[in-house]
Amino acid sequence: MKKLLLTVSLLGILSFGLPSALPADPGGPNLQQPVTLSCTGGLQIDVNPGTLTNRGRVAWAIDSTSVLVTAYLAFDDGTNTFVIFDSKRGLTNLVTCTGDAGGGFTVIAKGFFTPR
Repeated sequence: MKKLLLTVSLLGILSFGLPSALPADPGGPNLQQPVTLSCTGGLQIDVNPGTLTNRGRVAWAIDSTSVLVTAYLAFDDGTNTFVIFDSKRGLTNLVTCTGDAGGGFTVIAKGFFTPR
């Protein structure tokens, strides 16, 4: 169940049109718990996956104006990797982030941070 909730949450809402001065940390009903991600380049960031009803492929960087636009999302249980989507094959210079998804699962997200 946690895997499904995190999957739906990480898909988030597209944040286009928000003024750049506003933090990229949405609020609202059904808000999911923040997830700490460790990313390539030594970046560690807390992200807000949004609400259960989000259908975009972003996670908001808490206390930042950035969002992580996800091109690849998977969960690993230590034995198997379950790929949820891999939608932007061919993109280069993507950041890889991992974090504890709970229930013995690790979330793996590849994408880029905006604004770029």
